[in-house]
Amino acid sequence: MRQLGKDLRFFLAMSALVFPLFIAGYVAFTWAWPQFPAEWVRLLTPYTGAPHFEFRLPDRFTEWVIDDVFVVALPEEFFYRGYIQTRLRDLWPKGRLFLGARLGPAFWVTAVLFALGHLAIFQVWRLGVFFPALLFGWMRERSNSIVAPALFHALANLLIKILDASFFGRV
Repeated sequence: MRQLGKDLRFFLAMSALVFPLFIAGYVAFTWAWPQFPAEWVRLLTPYTGAPHFEFRLPDRFTEWVIDDVFVVALPEEFFYRGYIQTRLRDLWPKGRLFLGARLGPAFWVTAVLFALGHLAIFQVWRLGVFFPALLFGWMRERSNSIVAPALFHALANLLIKILDASFFGRV
């Protein structure tokens, strides 16, 4: 129970730190991408049309909460960070200390595999999940648990759905 409390505090602290930055980056990107050449836009984003902000939750939001926690984030974190990253770290234990977590080849390989796993639907922009995978992996190493990264992963997925619905009416 003590570990769970520690994991929840870590999740909340990381959410308070990262999500405002993520929202600012999302808003900046939605402003900037219409300025890019059309070929780049097709590679970098699934969005079409001009962004227009009007806060709204995605249709079927409650279903998305259940889906993102139990069908997406928990299984992906169990597999990628709980199993793959842990097994690879056992094979390649060396790494450099970074903000309280030892990061070595297992950390990087797991992030690459996670990104490649998202290419089941081949669209180049889907490789962008490599960057949150780095954060999920760091959180796994820092906390020695998958609770905080799984909750963070689920909330990140929900946040992007809310932003997509609010800017593009999608989801």
